[in-house]
Amino acid sequence: MSSAPETPATQPRPKTRIVEFDGSRGAWFRPLVNLLEPYHGLSYPDFVDYYYCDAPSCRLNLLVDETDQILGVLGHEVVPFDVPGRRIKLGFGSNFRAFQPGAGGILFLNWLKQCQYGLIFGGSPDTHRLLDPKRWTTYPGVRQFELNSPYAENPSDVWWRSAAKNLLLWSPTRQRVDQLATTHSDRAITVVEEASFTPDLLPKTSPFAFRLAADCDWLNWRYNTQIDFVRYRLFRILRGADTAGYVVLNEQRQRVLVAHADADDSLTLVRGITTAIAVSSSGSRRRQGVIVTAADDTLRQVLEQIGFKERPNARPFVIGSLLRKPDWPEDTSHWLVNFDWCDNGLRPPFLGQQSALPMKRVA
Repeated sequence: MSSAPETPATQPRPKTRIVEFDGSRGAWFRPLVNLLEPYHGLSYPDFVDYYYCDAPSCRLNLLVDETDQILGVLGHEVVPFDVPGRRIKLGFGSNFRAFQPGAGGILFLNWLKQCQYGLIFGGSPDTHRLLDPKRWTTYPGVRQFELNSPYAENPSDVWWRSAAKNLLLWSPTRQRVDQLATTHSDRAITVVEEASFTPDLLPKTSPFAFRLAADCDWLNWRYNTQIDFVRYRLFRILRGADTAGYVVLNEQRQRVLVAHADADDSLTLVRGITTAIAVSSSGSRRRQGVIVTAADDTLRQVLEQIGFKERPNARPFVIGSLLRKPDWPEDTSHWLVNFDWCDNGLRPPFLGQQSALPMKRVA
């Protein structure tokens, strides 16, 4: 007797597995690039090798089927944070793409098994469609501020658009950022540029209820002042003769991001940030755009007083898990949140780097 053909409900599901990305010289790089749009961040070899292959805490996972077709991709990184009463491990998600229906759910499940809670700072609409509001909390008090118009370069821009963005840096209507330190800062607060993190840079006490609590090894990897595809500058904050904290800036061609900063006092921190920005804004950069994230009340109030405007299209800040919402207070008025977490400051165009463009398909 011949068997009846299988119905869709009884057909076996294709077998899938999660594999770890093996770098730009490995077997998965070119197939992945061919699935991405031109100039996607994952098509830059130096970036993917450094960020996803050179640190034990950060990996890029691919979901593939039994024929080795890539179905989706998601980066994850586990980082310690201090929350009220304890230290926990939060997982950053980055560069999520699903190329087949259902791939995102499998990748998210694998990611969230690696940490106590997941943290998404930004994220595509596809990412946020996967989040269950019963288990994820959005924190509207985490805000982004800008000074001048912080235009971002786009590697796909036509020449005249790039030229127009460059000309805007010289507009007399833009604020002189190099004068922030003398006009709005505190003379007792100064900054000194450093090459790397050392233990004495880390604040011994903290006023913040929520903060990233990584050690010098992680900070020196993530905000490495020696990598050549991103320009990070590290500044020690001095209150008189004493070290009070640090500021990391991400200098891009047309703007500067306050990548990461911490100090033992909110007012000292914001004064250190503005002083470091002023140092960065010399010469042709004196009217550059600036982006900084602030949740703490003091930081927000001072930034607004000196002319920063809240960005209307701020990246959402969301934390959650597989089973439950975060169990700490949702009040963010004493939180320390920085812009260049996850891969927010690691976006193309990378300095001096060429993208591996998708290969043309022959019909």
